[in-house]
Amino acid sequence: MSSWCSEPFNNVYLENLNGGRIAPCCMAKTEKINQYYTLYNQPYLQDIRKQFLQGKQPDACVQCWKNEQQGLGSRRLDKGQQQQKNSLISLEINVNNRCNLKCRICGPKYSTAWHSDARKMGMDIPKPSKNNLWKELNLSKLQWVHFNGGEPLMSTDHAEMLEAIPNKQNCEVYYNTNGTIRVSNAILDLWQEFKLVKIVFSIDDVAEDFEYQRRGASWKQVEENMLWYKDNAPHNTMFGINRTISRYNVDRLEYLNKWVNDVFSTNRYGDTNDFTDQMALGVAGLDTSKQNFDDYNMKLDLIETVEID
Repeated sequence: MSSWCSEPFNNVYLENLNGGRIAPCCMAKTEKINQYYTLYNQPYLQDIRKQFLQGKQPDACVQCWKNEQQGLGSRRLDKGQQQQKNSLISLEINVNNRCNLKCRICGPKYSTAWHSDARKMGMDIPKPSKNNLWKELNLSKLQWVHFNGGEPLMSTDHAEMLEAIPNKQNCEVYYNTNGTIRVSNAILDLWQEFKLVKIVFSIDDVAEDFEYQRRGASWKQVEENMLWYKDNAPHNTMFGINRTISRYNVDRLEYLNKWVNDVFSTNRYGDTNDFTDQMALGVAGLDTSKQNFDDYNMKLDLIETVEID
């Protein structure tokens, strides 16, 4: 199988933590941004591109190689088989790590709601910074932008960037959201200017089990919000559900399957909603020993707090 991937040539991933980090995509290892180079021409990205052109498998992309060795899907196979453009066609941006949930599959890097408990557990707390790095990029050829966080809809940063995109009618906008936030009418109006808007809800389970895994969330509220988006989002909006399979829900997958089929299988025009799975990493991953998982879970049960820095 060829090791080729087009993402390093066409895509940039920006992360707002610890002064700014960059990668060819959100699945790759990040590197601290070198202030003496433009974002697209960072030495780290140039080295990864060079390795792909030489037919090598860059260490930065180890998660894709690992997934493929296990017979799983990968970002490289899903998105990385495009024509090499040598310019910024797509952008993934970690808006910030501010989040209102303390999901058990997450941690302090991507959720400020984790910070209080993380300190008690001796975890490192990253230093967030406003993610305005995108202002250095040439957005004139942008065809795809993906916002994640944290919870990207807690901030107005995404709207500021959308306003700055020059060719909105040629650009698709994607969000990963936890479903707890409803956007304003002004955002709904802004979305209408784009080729496509896709809202992907991060949902791993239903009812009480959902609330246990995603601490701070109300299943009733999230379900109502998803149906609100279905009824009120502009005509160019599609939806998806992304489920993270972990030790918490691996024996309960049929419950979310049924809910999606019964309640959220299409948008209001009858277009089928995407339903995708990804595997949890870290201590909640299926490759973690049951003992380590149980010990970690016991610690969390003892410090049940949800606080937003």
